[in-house]
Amino acid sequence: MASKRDPRVIKASFDVWLNRDMLFNNPPGLNIKIYRKYTKAKKIKYTKKIQFYLDRMEDDYFKHEHLRKVAVAIKLDDIVRYVWREDVLSEKEYDEINEQQRKSLGILCKNTRRDVGKS
Repeated sequence: MASKRDPRVIKASFDVWLNRDMLFNNPPGLNIKIYRKYTKAKKIKYTKKIQFYLDRMEDDYFKHEHLRKVAVAIKLDDIVRYVWREDVLSEKEYDEINEQQRKSLGILCKNTRRDVGKS
């Protein structure tokens, strides 16, 4: 059950950010590296080979009908990585989260307007 991808998505290349901490192996050998939440990556243009791999990844997951996920190919440390769409943030989503954090931090750092004194 291969998904039909939008041609605009196939040809697009843009920045994305990781939505959670992720572990990847950096070859050669077993070199596990932790990529922290909000690490910047790049969504790459899809070749036929990448599309085939993404379709296969989705087909394996779609065996369970109640589960629906979209696979995405990104580039981290000049290596192509295959992740689920929910594991990456678009620029708009990333900016919204930053704005929320900025507001929360502003409230936390705001000076109190009343006398807190010694009592």
